[in-house]
Amino acid sequence: MAHKFLIENLLARSDTWIGNNHSSCKEVVSTGNLILDEFLLGGWPISSLTELIIKKEGLGELSLIMQTVKKYTDRNHLCIWLNPPYEPYPPALANAEVALNNLLIINTSSVKEWLWVAEQSIRDNALLLLWNRNQNINYQMLRKLQLAASETILPVFLFNSPKATRDSSPAFLRIIIDSSQTKKLLLTLKKLRGKAPGQQLIMPSMINISDRIEVNKMLVNRNQPTHCDFNFILEKSKSSQEIYN
Repeated sequence: MAHKFLIENLLARSDTWIGNNHSSCKEVVSTGNLILDEFLLGGWPISSLTELIIKKEGLGELSLIMQTVKKYTDRNHLCIWLNPPYEPYPPALANAEVALNNLLIINTSSVKEWLWVAEQSIRDNALLLLWNRNQNINYQMLRKLQLAASETILPVFLFNSPKATRDSSPAFLRIIIDSSQTKKLLLTLKKLRGKAPGQQLIMPSMINISDRIEVNKMLVNRNQPTHCDFNFILEKSKSSQEIYN
C-alpha cells in the first residue's frame, strides 16, 4: 500500500511526464492578452518554470508579464525581481498599476547565492522574476527551480541568455523573444506540451529601449551589506520608492 501511495503522488506531480499521454492540460493564469493566451494554450502555466530566452535585453519583454505582476501584487503577493539587468522605473510600474509596496529588488554576488535566493523566494510564495546574467546556470539548477515551482500555485519566470537556446531545460514553457520591428516582439515557441515548437507570434512592445539604465552602470551604496537574512527581508520588505532612496 505504501508503494501504491508513493506512485500515486509521483504521477500527480506537474513535472512528471507519462508516455503516450499527449494531454496539454495544465493550470494557467491569463497573460491579460487574449491573443497571447491563445498562443500559450490559455496563459502562463502555474506551478511551473517559464523560460524566456531573450535575444537582447531591454526589448520590452517585461511588457508580456506586466499584467501578471499587477494581478499578483494587487493580491498582496510579494513580487521579487532577482538580478534584473536594468533599474526598474517606478513611475512606469505605477502607471501599469503595479502595487509598488509589494515589489522587492534583490541582487546577488554569486551563482550559489542566486540559486538559494530563488528557491527561498518560490517556497515563500513570492512571484519570482529572475535573470541569468552570464552565470553558469546548468540543468540541475533549473531542475531545482522547477521542483520548487511544482510545490506552489504561482508561475516562475526566468529570463535567460541567448546561449540557452542550445541547451535542454526542465521548464514547462520556453519562448525565444526577439525584436521583429520597431516596438514589436517576435515570440518563437521552443517548448510547450501540446503545441508544436517553432510557431511564432508578433506582439507589440510598450518599452522604449533607449530609456534603460544598466544596473552595473548605476551609482550604488557601497556600504550596503553583501549578505543578509533573507527571511527578514521578506517580512520587512520596503516599497520600491524606499529601495531607490
